[in-house]
Amino acid sequence: MRKPVTEHYNLQTSLCNYLKQTRGFDIETENVFVTRGAQMAIYIAASLIIRPGDKVIVSDPSYFIANAVFEKLGAQLIPVPVDEEGMCTDMIEEILKKNDIRMMYVIPHHHHPTTVTMSVERRKHLLHLINQYDIAVIEDDYDYDFQFKYDPYLPLASDDHGGKIIYIGSLTKVLGTPFRLGYMISTTEFLEEANKMRRMIDIRGDVIIEEAAANLINNGDLTRHIQRSNKIYAQRCDFYLNCCLKN
Repeated sequence: MRKPVTEHYNLQTSLCNYLKQTRGFDIETENVFVTRGAQMAIYIAASLIIRPGDKVIVSDPSYFIANAVFEKLGAQLIPVPVDEEGMCTDMIEEILKKNDIRMMYVIPHHHHPTTVTMSVERRKHLLHLINQYDIAVIEDDYDYDFQFKYDPYLPLASDDHGGKIIYIGSLTKVLGTPFRLGYMISTTEFLEEANKMRRMIDIRGDVIIEEAAANLINNGDLTRHIQRSNKIYAQRCDFYLNCCLKN
């Protein structure tokens, strides 16, 4: 086994085991990279991929801060509409046929800001296009754990993609703002470069918070917390819907 690419070994190990169980990932500890929130992960990943003038596919609408990052790096954004099944992959295919696309930014689960979840058919089509055209992809999965109506679809990155998909997630959404923690899943080679970039802006991270998060994962408290939260959110959703129906 190769040496982990950062000093955050305990949280890396805990996250690796947790993501294997919940996301179906075939990964090792060295494929996990800890950041201060998903936003840092998006910035670092995009900075390693995008060069001025590159064309980047994004959804329309999309997460505006991610778009701002891509534009700051010099990217030309090509928007793709979102409907009730997620990003329109037929349009993505047409764009890929006519353009040299450097990267794609996608939010298949609980798309921001529409909250739409991409359909199975479009996920399959998108994965086919990613592999066919050999595109770098940032999959932003900030909200995977909050799903109380049905089991969430597995991430695109859980499928075979040859290292083309950089998966980004967050613990902040489930643990609250004091836990400013995100993570990136990718190849060891990519994460080694990510670690070099992170060292220029954040050398060690928050060791105490990271150790606390690792313990919450290891003793099962994180899973129990998510289950309780989803139960509460489901009750609130049903209550709100009943109030709307009465009015």
